[in-house]
Amino acid sequence: MKLFLRFTNPHGQAKKCFFRWSNPTQRQGVNPMVKFGCCLQGASFVLQAGDDNSISNDPFHRLKDNLALLLEHNYDFAELTVGTLMGVPEDDFPNWVHMIQASGIDVPVLNSFIPRTIKLTGPDVNKDAIENYLKIAFARVKAIGATTIVFGSGGARSFPEGFSKSEAVRQVSAFLQMCSHYAAQYSIHVVIEPLNRKESNVINTVAEALELAKELRLPYISVLADSYHMLEEQENLSVLSDAVASGLLTHVHIADRGRVFPGLPAPDGMDFRAFFQELHKSGYEGRISAECRSDDFSVNSKRSLDYVRTLWASLS
Repeated sequence: MKLFLRFTNPHGQAKKCFFRWSNPTQRQGVNPMVKFGCCLQGASFVLQAGDDNSISNDPFHRLKDNLALLLEHNYDFAELTVGTLMGVPEDDFPNWVHMIQASGIDVPVLNSFIPRTIKLTGPDVNKDAIENYLKIAFARVKAIGATTIVFGSGGARSFPEGFSKSEAVRQVSAFLQMCSHYAAQYSIHVVIEPLNRKESNVINTVAEALELAKELRLPYISVLADSYHMLEEQENLSVLSDAVASGLLTHVHIADRGRVFPGLPAPDGMDFRAFFQELHKSGYEGRISAECRSDDFSVNSKRSLDYVRTLWASLS
């Protein structure tokens, strides 16, 4: 957009000039609805060996530093963990809320929802403990302004050997119904994350997550697709089109084999062009988070963001 202005200088001469305006959220060739983010796992997320002076060892300042790093790299958003918020003492929590909201980068999503110490399946499920945890967790997620919680939590949802799988699925469904009450109260979406069989023995594929979400038909319960887990499970990418068409795919995680950042070498890795093509042609317009590990997070997170943005733009 061009904005023309006419003014008169001190000598009475009329001058005309124009300014070019552009929306900073609209990058050339990139669907402005798709936003790319990065996960910061736990309180020790990106501290590098031999680089102790660049990132604080204090959890509060480490998070502050890493949010600043993602902002500097031009990520659209950061994805934190519910566990990080739950570990903050009550009297210190307002300081964390202020720091996160003043960081300059959006924090709309949190993962690592339920700790493995709170069992969601099996004979030892404690509904009161789950309820008490959910009350605090949803309130804290809302306090920082986030709108989505990722439900992976493999340690919490995996059922013990000898236990009925169908009963475990029923228990997971009951848990999601409990979540839906708080989700509606706080307008927070809970997305079911399929985990590969090395990490959980229930809900391993996008297809299974979709089936469960369709059965539940709860307005704040939807589905996530993770390229890493899909690769481990050898799930056909066509399920992404089905998920988008259903209206239930509301978040995406990306990582290559070994949790390597997309765009970096990974033997027998994911075909990210095909992965993105399936999302793009289906009209996916949600968020995409890199959930990766790296010995050089600062450098590789930036390289990967450049790669995925360029790749997505090439599909337009």
